[in-house]
Amino acid sequence: MTANIATIYLSGPMTGIPEYNAPEFARFAAMYRANGFRVLSPPELDADGPKDDTYENYLKRDLRLFLDGDVSRIYMLPGWERSRGANLERHVAEMLKIAVYDAETGEPLPPTPRQVMPASSEERKGVPLCTGVLDYFPAAVAAVARLSKFGNDKHNPGEPLHWARGKSMDHADCIARHLVDRGIIDPDTGMSHTVEVAWRALALLQMELEQGGAPRARGAY
Repeated sequence: MTANIATIYLSGPMTGIPEYNAPEFARFAAMYRANGFRVLSPPELDADGPKDDTYENYLKRDLRLFLDGDVSRIYMLPGWERSRGANLERHVAEMLKIAVYDAETGEPLPPTPRQVMPASSEERKGVPLCTGVLDYFPAAVAAVARLSKFGNDKHNPGEPLHWARGKSMDHADCIARHLVDRGIIDPDTGMSHTVEVAWRALALLQMELEQGGAPRARGAY
């Protein structure tokens, strides 16, 4: 009698990576097949070369492979945190109670926490987002939002507004550089370097809080 073979799905970054990261997918596919798994790997759908299609259609195709493949586990390749598609696939897996693993270590990944605000009403009153942030710094928050829009239009033209984390991670050094020229207009953005200090400080704080267990920002890929 042949034992049932578990089917796993490989999820990871592809867009903007040479060869669409196919060699990395192939490495993990070979490793897990050698361990007795049936492996579904999106780049293998393009064995004859990637088709000239839209990002959205590729994403639909990969999701169909994932959802229709009787998958029992999804393995996240290195760099998945910076991929919109991989984040979506992980979210879908968790919603469907499909186990999520780290492809590099083979260990389960902890569930993604979803709720930012405290659960109890009394604790939520201690986080006055409007009166303690927006009412304190309305012009500053608006300036940071404008900088987010400018950065997305420049680095991700034609894409929905999102924080493409992998494109710049040296927030502490950037804060120091912008702080030196605080109050001066940055010719690259047309905004004050002080705005860029604020944006980078928020980015640094968000990532530190996430490392401590806070939910991943929904607009970050």
